[in-house]
Amino acid sequence: MQQLTLFAESTPVLPITYYPDFLSLEQANELYQHCLQLEWQQNQIRIAGKTMPVPRLECIYGDAGCDYLYSNSVFLKPLCWTEALSSLRDCITALTGHKFRIVIGNQYRTGMDSISWHSENEPSMGLNPAIALNQRFLGQLLVPEGEKLIILKAPKGTGKTEWLATEVAKAHDQERRVLIITHRIQLGEALCNRFGVNYVTEVRTNETGTLLGYGVCVDSLHQESQARFNPNDWSNDVIIIDECDQVFWHLLNSGTEVQKRRVSVLKNLKQLVQNVLGSSQGKIYLSSADVSDTDVKYVLSLAGEYRVNPFVIVNNYRHIAGNCYNYSGSNPKNLIAALDKAISFGGHHLLCCSAQKAISKFGNWSQHRHSRTF
Repeated sequence: MQQLTLFAESTPVLPITYYPDFLSLEQANELYQHCLQLEWQQNQIRIAGKTMPVPRLECIYGDAGCDYLYSNSVFLKPLCWTEALSSLRDCITALTGHKFRIVIGNQYRTGMDSISWHSENEPSMGLNPAIALNQRFLGQLLVPEGEKLIILKAPKGTGKTEWLATEVAKAHDQERRVLIITHRIQLGEALCNRFGVNYVTEVRTNETGTLLGYGVCVDSLHQESQARFNPNDWSNDVIIIDECDQVFWHLLNSGTEVQKRRVSVLKNLKQLVQNVLGSSQGKIYLSSADVSDTDVKYVLSLAGEYRVNPFVIVNNYRHIAGNCYNYSGSNPKNLIAALDKAISFGGHHLLCCSAQKAISKFGNWSQHRHSRTF
């Protein structure tokens, strides 16, 4: 029998890592026999208004709370990990560095069981996470050149800005400009300083002007602003929206200056997204510790007829949490005593004072004066 191939011509380069002999033949057979004993069930699915049995058996094992819904009708609630599946997961995590929360099993009993071609794009799985990490710093990440909408979700302090700086450098090497959009002026200025790009207030006084692009607050995406912003000036360029969740919230809800120009800013943002995603080399980066599916779907809705698949990078690293203590009352003696003791053990300590007056007992100035004696 001739082996069929998925590709008509030469095999393309795919972002797939193959680990040969991951399991020995004996281990694979033992795992297969174990899988046959799992708690399989045949669920009901609703298609075109009719309810019918899913033409296969299904099971799901995983962490508590990782429920899975597909086709808006089949709900799978994970059972507790079996010892064999948990051991398999640990081996995969040790090999790849990625942590997995669930495993879904599909059993096709005979040739009568089958599922048509489909993509695993259920909302409960998130938006196609292409790179999953769990590390202190992002380091070097390679994004395929053809990707146009890149999502970066990583905790604060894990190197999002440093990685974006390398992407900005690549864009400049390719003679493409970079537009940095934020919701705060100070943040925009800091990013521009790191990326080597002028902030909008520096454009007229700096000799490079807008040659490399510039940074701007989302409030200024209109013709009457200092930026004199015109979305049609941008196409084969790079757009970075940092703290994108806060940018979008600010744009849609804030009662500050943006409120006066909200309609024109929204229209210009939509045109900007379509110009960039519709061009051959344009890219948009959404970056935040809290970027969500909602943020990504909002940008996709702005794209209109231009259909793109987001390339999602998620760093699941969690910082080691410290202890938080609350001191109330009118006398800070307990706070001072605890602070004295904590400082004697070394380490770093953050003191947050909520007094309205700086010179009050619980004020910053009073506590600072006391701490200078240490």
